[in-house]
Amino acid sequence: SEFMIYYLYGLLTKTITNGLVLDGFPTDQCTFDALDEFIKDNNFTLTVFHLALTDEVEAIRRSLTKQTQLTKDDIGRQTRHFEQHMGPLLATYQARNILHSLAFPASATPPQVHDRILEVYDFSCKYVS
Repeated sequence: SEFMIYYLYGLLTKTITNGLVLDGFPTDQCTFDALDEFIKDNNFTLTVFHLALTDEVEAIRRSLTKQTQLTKDDIGRQTRHFEQHMGPLLATYQARNILHSLAFPASATPPQVHDRILEVYDFSCKYVS
């Protein structure tokens, strides 16, 4: 986590002009606090999107298809781990009024998710895979 914070410091201060998408980061309160301090010090704005799946069974099926070593128990453990660690962080985002949540079916493609975010939040950018 410390490495990622230092990496982001360099990236954000040197190359980012119109924004940055961080997928799955930060993952805990400690890394969020470090990132938050940097954001405040540099007058950046933080917006958080929480993209949830509406169909847990389909999500598990797709995960099992992609990673055949994973079992349903593994997926359950991952889900509980996510809820335990990300729940408090999502609450922090919510309390600061920076959290935007959207739910999608597990069958949604990346361009569909992208288009829905733009539709709901009126951003102007195009999907690049």
